[in-house]
Amino acid sequence: MSKKTLLALVAALAVSIPTAAFAQIGIGARVGTIGLGGEVAVGVGSHLAIRGGLGMLPSTIDGTFSDISYSIDPPSSIWNIGVDLYPGLGSFHLSAGLLNRKQYDITADKSGDVDVGDQTYQGDVHLEGFLANAKETAPYIGIGFGRVANKGIGLFFDIGAAQMGDANIEFTNKSTCTVTSGPGAGQPCPSQNGKTFQQSANDEATKAEEDVGTYLKWHPILQIGLRFGFGK
Repeated sequence: MSKKTLLALVAALAVSIPTAAFAQIGIGARVGTIGLGGEVAVGVGSHLAIRGGLGMLPSTIDGTFSDISYSIDPPSSIWNIGVDLYPGLGSFHLSAGLLNRKQYDITADKSGDVDVGDQTYQGDVHLEGFLANAKETAPYIGIGFGRVANKGIGLFFDIGAAQMGDANIEFTNKSTCTVTSGPGAGQPCPSQNGKTFQQSANDEATKAEEDVGTYLKWHPILQIGLRFGFGK
C-alpha cells in the first residue's frame, strides 16, 4: 500500500465518522522504533480512537551477523494505522492495527583473509544484499498511555510488536571479491574448495538467517511522543 493510498484511507475513515466525533482530533510528533514522524488521531466516543502515522528512519544501523559486521540501511518510511481501545476513562490503551515496513539494504566490506560461507578468501570482499520479511504489511498489537486526540498538550507512549513473518537475507550478484596482491591482483577471487564466491555468499546469507532470523520475524514498537488535541 502506497503513502497516497494510506492518506486516502485515513480521509475515507474521517468522512465516515459522525460529525460529533470530530470534537476529538489530535496530532502528535513521535520518535522510536517506527521512525521519527507524526501521527493523527480521531476519537470516537470516550473509549475508542482511530490513529495513523508515518515515520522515517534516517540513520544507518550497524549489526553483526555470523561474525561479519554490516551496515544496515532501513527503509525510507514506515506507516501504521489502527485503533486504540481505552477500557477505562484514563489514558491506558490497547492498540491493534497494521504496520508497513519495506526491506532493509545491507552491505559489508572487509579486506585480508575473510571467511565467507565457511570458505576463506584473500582480497577485498564486498557483500551487498537485503533483508526482507515475508510480509511488508503486517498486524501489530500493543499497549500504551496517552490519548492523542484529547484536548490540550501532553505525552503519549506505546510499546508492542508487529509480526512481519519469516526473514530472508540474500546477497545479490553485486557482491564481489577482488584479489589485491600477486599475479592475479585486480581479478576476481578464485573459487575455494569448488565454490565460487557467489555460492559462498549465498551460504553466508543462510548462516546469517540461522543466527538472527528468529528475532527478525518481529518488528518492535517502542515510541514516545508529544501530542496536541483540539476541539471539545
